[in-house]
Amino acid sequence: MALKAKYRWGLAGKLYVTVEKATIGGSLRNRPDSREHYNIKLIFDYLFFHILLILPELFITLYYQNTTQLLLFPFLIAITLLGMWMLKRRASVSATGTLAALNVLVFGMLSSFLNNQDISLPYAMLWILAILFCYLTTNLATTLILGSLLCGYLGLVAYTRSHGLVLFTTPGYA
Repeated sequence: MALKAKYRWGLAGKLYVTVEKATIGGSLRNRPDSREHYNIKLIFDYLFFHILLILPELFITLYYQNTTQLLLFPFLIAITLLGMWMLKRRASVSATGTLAALNVLVFGMLSSFLNNQDISLPYAMLWILAILFCYLTTNLATTLILGSLLCGYLGLVAYTRSHGLVLFTTPGYA
């Protein structure tokens, strides 16, 4: 008789395992391909921890009343929950991975645009993460499409800055 695994983290470990079983439990049992297992687990972990890390930031944004981020966070959380729902409904792994990567990429672009087209290091790290995540979970063609979308946005920012155009100004930095 196998012993049950003990979780060192107590409540956190039980929460993770419960959500994992509820979301992707049946999906992992029915997939014979180990690459599919890897992708499903990777997408689930990414979405689960993304939700956990966004919630405290949402409360901080509410406290400081940062209107720019308050406009974007509900869409970010909704699309992340949609990705979890897609995993539960056993949607295509590449479609779910593309949605998760596109979510982060577009959120970074919108946030950058609403912050006076800021292209500093925090945004660059978000974009690199989105492109690498897309490469790991989908195919090269989808990754190149997301990369070209990012290059198009960076070209737009370069054009607006070089010609001195002011598209959108915010009262403070978000």
